[in-house]
Amino acid sequence: MDLGLSDKQKQDIEARIKLSYAQLRSAAVLIPLQARQNDWEIILTQRSDVLKHHPGQISFPGGSREPQDPDLSHTALRESQEEISLRPTQVEVVGYLPDYPTITGFRVTPVVGLVEESASVEADQVEVTRIHRLPVPVLLEEGRLKRHMMQREGIEVPIFEIGHSDFVVWGATAGMLYTLKNILKEINITI
Repeated sequence: MDLGLSDKQKQDIEARIKLSYAQLRSAAVLIPLQARQNDWEIILTQRSDVLKHHPGQISFPGGSREPQDPDLSHTALRESQEEISLRPTQVEVVGYLPDYPTITGFRVTPVVGLVEESASVEADQVEVTRIHRLPVPVLLEEGRLKRHMMQREGIEVPIFEIGHSDFVVWGATAGMLYTLKNILKEINITI
C-alpha cells in the first residue's frame, strides 16, 4: 500500500516507533458484518467520553489480549460480548485482516465475523455509549474514504477518515476499513 510518504516521513515514523513489532502489546477487534434490511452493515461503537484512551472515538469492539484468551479471535469475541452484548455463538469468524500496528504500542488483529441477522446489540454504557452502523455500500463508494496527514507529536502521519450520517471514523479503525474495502473490491464482492 503506497501512502505517498516521503523517505523523511517514513524515517520519522520509524524513529518514533521504537518498539519492535514483536514487542507491541497484542490486541484484537471484531469487524462485525451483519445483513439487515437487504444490505450489509458494519457494526461500530462509540467509546465512552470518560475512558482514558481514545474517549468518544468510533471504533470496532475489541481490546487487549488477556492471559486467559486462547487466541485473538477469542479476545475479539470476548470484548464484543462485554461491550455490545454480542454473544460469540452469534458470530461466524470468517478470517483476519493483516495486523495493524498502532503508534500507541499495540499490534491489533482485526477479526472479521458474520453476525447472525437476528442478533441484536446494545452498548454497555461503561466503555461504549452508542452503536453506529456503516453500510458496506457506503464504504465501497468511490471517494468516501479519504486520506490526509495529521500532526502527532511533531510528526506528520497519514490517517484515513470516513463519515456517514452523524459520525466520523478515523485513525486505526478507518485504516482497517481501508484494508477491508480493498479486499472486498479485489474479490468483486457485493455484500
